[in-house]
Amino acid sequence: MSAAAMPNFIIFGAMKAGSTSLCNYLVQHPDVYISPKKEPNYFLPADSAETTQPGRITTLEDYQHFFQRSPTKVQAEKAIGEASVSYLCNEQLPRLIYQAIPDVKLIAILRDPVERAYSHFLFLKRKGEESAESFAAALEADQGHAQPFGYFRKGLYGQSVKNYLTQFESNQIRIYLFDDFKQDPLALTQNIFDFLGVDPHFQPNTSARDAASGIPRSRALYQFIHQPHPLKNAIRPLIRPFFSAEKRRALWTRAVAASLSKPKLEAEVQQQLRRRYRDDILYLQSLIDRDLSKWLP
Repeated sequence: MSAAAMPNFIIFGAMKAGSTSLCNYLVQHPDVYISPKKEPNYFLPADSAETTQPGRITTLEDYQHFFQRSPTKVQAEKAIGEASVSYLCNEQLPRLIYQAIPDVKLIAILRDPVERAYSHFLFLKRKGEESAESFAAALEADQGHAQPFGYFRKGLYGQSVKNYLTQFESNQIRIYLFDDFKQDPLALTQNIFDFLGVDPHFQPNTSARDAASGIPRSRALYQFIHQPHPLKNAIRPLIRPFFSAEKRRALWTRAVAASLSKPKLEAEVQQQLRRRYRDDILYLQSLIDRDLSKWLP
């Protein structure tokens, strides 16, 4: 097994916290390579609820395939990574990753757990995978579900972060906050460049963001945007010469956002969740030495 065929950094969390945008910014750097398959989820143990996700990579050979580049690329690219945000909340993951890549660098962006949970709910509603009519009903149903979506559980960051800090040296891990990423994506991305040992002064185009969460205003319009259509196939070759990949992504993101509405989270449900998260937030605050008072009830 060649060391070059394995990543030397992993983005491991959290869900709905900007990891797709971050990957798009990082990969613009000439010294950074990221697996073309997002969420390979290779290190998830077989008994994990997330292993039912379609497209999960299950063999080492298939996993290494995503990190094999030409000899020229191997010489140029110093930071080789992947992003699987399901790695955050499984307690076995730090040990499994360490056994395979003990020197790996680890990156996570953590989002207000209440906002994360609600964004997750809206995302699944948008995809048609969540049948509950309200977020409150979805939270209640999720607790007794055989294979839960993990709305609440996936926002319990404290012990998950502790597991990684126990397994790895602190200088191998960087924990960021989603609010910082939204406020100044360039500064945060350049900080990660520095962490990865590549030129931190490189300026990627950070204008494109993840598509907004929400529920389709029109299911027909939403399906037109997301599914193959003859009209889209006809238009695509005409516009491609005039717009860069980053510009096309930005236009697509705006189209998705315009097709969605985002119902406001009920204050009572929000406060109830904040009370449930309180102890974990305080624990996380002490671990990462950041003020998380905005997340508290």
